[in-house]
Amino acid sequence: MGLIRRHRTAKEWEKEFDRLYLEHHKEVFCLAMRLVGDEEAAEDIRQKTFLTLHRKLKKVVDHPNQTGWFIKTVQLFVKHYWREQAYRAEHEVYVESIEEIPGPLSTRDELSEFLDCLPVWLNDGERELLVLAYFYGFTLRDIGNRLGFTHGAVRSRMARLHKKMQEHGYDKNKQEIC
Repeated sequence: MGLIRRHRTAKEWEKEFDRLYLEHHKEVFCLAMRLVGDEEAAEDIRQKTFLTLHRKLKKVVDHPNQTGWFIKTVQLFVKHYWREQAYRAEHEVYVESIEEIPGPLSTRDELSEFLDCLPVWLNDGERELLVLAYFYGFTLRDIGNRLGFTHGAVRSRMARLHKKMQEHGYDKNKQEIC
């Protein structure tokens, strides 16, 4: 006997998604929690898993082992999580040194002087990061809030910027930016 696939309406697909979510959301979270040990990261993995389910719903509904699909998908996102953690740990040394910023300057003239002394090879985004960090004295979290980035994204950008500046001969430990 062959399987006959029937056409489903949008409402029926929505019901299938809801059914799968109700059946598996606790298991997905518990598995992610066991594998990463961090509640916030486990919740992120659960969200990514169900976003993937939403994209691949037609395949998963007909999958012979739906629980297995969820387990493999969680494992994939856990692997991405640990790779990201390893990358952050590897680049943490740059971030720590860039966070030791001088106190904020205050006047418009000082800002103008600061901008004039920045290297010409910096792009606008890099200049903005340096102005917010070195001129205004913002923390990385404050910069992220102001620019709409996560704290981790700002840390990564600052680490890349610090590395780029070192490659051009700027050493934070030996000289100031300006």
